[in-house]
Amino acid sequence: MDRYGDEFTIRAGRPSGIKTEMSKIIEGWGDYFFYGFGDDSGLKQWTLARLNIFRLWYNSQLYYGNRPGVKKNNKDNSSFFIAFKWADLPKKFIVASHENN
Repeated sequence: MDRYGDEFTIRAGRPSGIKTEMSKIIEGWGDYFFYGFGDDSGLKQWTLARLNIFRLWYNSQLYYGNRPGVKKNNKDNSSFFIAFKWADLPKKFIVASHENN
């Protein structure tokens, strides 16, 4: 959480070609997105966000020639994901969030 608390990731590719969460989101699957960090004592930070806002933002970025997010490979190369900064998305994206200190 300390290192990645300002971002969220979505799996975007697999060598097997199996459909990923990113492709499902872009296709219109889902209305909301829940993302959180926790440890043995419980949930430490969470965010609930609107996927329709994400889809509009993501597609508009692509339309204007921007590739949003940063591509990162899993350590075992079983898939790759894209990391997005919460602050880069429109304010309407986040429905609610909470951080326990």
